[in-house]
Amino acid sequence: MASSAAEGRPRSLTLDAFESDATLDEVLDLSCPGCGADLLGDDLFDSHRVCGNCQRHFPMRPRERIALLADANSFVETNQVLMSIDPVRFGDAGQGETSASDALAEAVVTGVATFGGREAVVIAMDDSLIGPMLGAVTGEKTLAAFELALQRRIPCILIISGGTARVDPGTLALVQHNRLAATMARLHVSGVPVIGVVTHPTSASMFQSLASHCDLLVAEPGARVGGWSGVFSSETGDPSTPEDLMASGLLDSVVSRVALRGFLGRLMDLIRGGGQGEVLAPAAKSEPALPSSREALAAAQRDTRPTARDIITDIASLWIPVRGDRLERDDDAVIGGIARVRNTALVIVALDRKAGLPTLSSVRKATRLARLAGHLDLPLLILVDTPPAALRRPATFPVGQGAAQLASVLSLLPVPVVSVVVGLAAGPLGLAALQADRVIMQTNAVMCNLSPEVHGPHVGRRRGNEEVGTVAPAHECVRLGIADAVIDEPKPAADVDPESANRMVERAAIAAISDVGASGQRRLLDRRELRLRTLGQSTPEGRAAATHEVIDLQNWQRSLSETIDEWRDRWEQHRPMATRKSIQRPDLGELAARLRARRTELLERTGIQERIASLEVELRARQGGRDQESPTE
Repeated sequence: MASSAAEGRPRSLTLDAFESDATLDEVLDLSCPGCGADLLGDDLFDSHRVCGNCQRHFPMRPRERIALLADANSFVETNQVLMSIDPVRFGDAGQGETSASDALAEAVVTGVATFGGREAVVIAMDDSLIGPMLGAVTGEKTLAAFELALQRRIPCILIISGGTARVDPGTLALVQHNRLAATMARLHVSGVPVIGVVTHPTSASMFQSLASHCDLLVAEPGARVGGWSGVFSSETGDPSTPEDLMASGLLDSVVSRVALRGFLGRLMDLIRGGGQGEVLAPAAKSEPALPSSREALAAAQRDTRPTARDIITDIASLWIPVRGDRLERDDDAVIGGIARVRNTALVIVALDRKAGLPTLSSVRKATRLARLAGHLDLPLLILVDTPPAALRRPATFPVGQGAAQLASVLSLLPVPVVSVVVGLAAGPLGLAALQADRVIMQTNAVMCNLSPEVHGPHVGRRRGNEEVGTVAPAHECVRLGIADAVIDEPKPAADVDPESANRMVERAAIAAISDVGASGQRRLLDRRELRLRTLGQSTPEGRAAATHEVIDLQNWQRSLSETIDEWRDRWEQHRPMATRKSIQRPDLGELAARLRARRTELLERTGIQERIASLEVELRARQGGRDQESPTE
């Protein structure tokens, strides 16, 4: 096997090869390094550089990629000759082969081409000429292409590869990421889509500088993203394969090179075709039997009821998935993507009740999809179907915070937003998803906020004759002005005829989108602000219910105040009355007499008084005798 083939690149048949010492068999030995199949005469390899046996994707030069993906003879190259006029900058450009000016010109190929009849700016990189990161010259050429897309307001297709060369980058190459981030931020603000295609090989630095800023990111099969050292392995835990990147929420899809041209054509048709599809009149309303709260809650949680994923599969004629939030692992609790429904291009966000409780990653994924809808100027359709486990387990604090941010984004989104409740609408994410221009609910859909004390698969614990929490069926939400319409279900529920139920959801959603999208952006935002400001008070029943709640609150406060006063009176009445003792100042004379009497009593009891009296007589007698002897002397 030839050495070049062993490195994964097909060996070209040149005259020099025949003039060397190699035999003819060695020169013609062009076999696949993956499976060993002979690539000579392989039609798929000749046309797409893909092994027809194991589907191994071989590297391609930039112009070959563009010719393979764009419409025939539509590519017009721009900035074909771009080089540094400053020798210092040229030597510090950060390229692997900075000694040849043509290498800098060929490292990045830019131009304008059509994809499926839609014009776009294309940027393709050569993995063999790109150094460890974009240098000053190649970075300037890439920025010029981005600015062209911004100036003409057309999408940009970015084919990313390279950055695995083991050379030291120049000083100016270290700041190209900042320049690219600033320019791509301007593209996002201006609504210019950027679609990235990751090929093999691509380094982590190139992925972070370019791929992380793309609105949609796909990769060829086998495309590996290497670490900063250029080693393609997952020993450090970093994602390297396309499967790892998708699981990590960094990649949206893996598309074969054979199907990539059709994929880009369909995607360009979706994002440039806008949301102007067929206009449908609302379906004729019937008078269905109104289910009770308990009946609707039981029907909404039935396992056989069509999920949001089932509805998307049934109604979307074209589906391009969007995965992850670009920060954490992808969470299937929220499904999202760009779809075509009844010739209407739109972005769909769906809560899948069978995928488990939403996490912070899934909430951020929903927020990313909402921003993507505004960025691409496509209507946003939200299918709400909260898992029943949300009724028994409260959401974590980060999920609640993320749901609050999602509600803020939805309230300011400059495109039509329609929410369809096809099951339960509960929890922070389920209720935040109702921040829309239109909210429509299936007959057995419910909006609920049950207590975590709920037990049992369907209904909550009862306190007397009342359930713990609130369960509002669809007809009650419409009556109170929380929802706008009810979608009829096949009798008795949607799981009896899922296909018919899905068709009804499809028709109602497209009719609502066409109705909302008929007004301009300014009027759309004004109407949404008014609707959200008067939510629950736009109907006579809603205003009456709000007034009734205020009166109930006032009565409750009055009753509580009266109860407190009553208990205070009872306490005062039943409290034992303590005797009040007055403290008076004692008479000192009386106290002295009492002390003298007490002293006399004690002396009489002990006989001390008689002894004292006898001693006093004896002392007086002695004193008298002394007085008589004194004159005689």
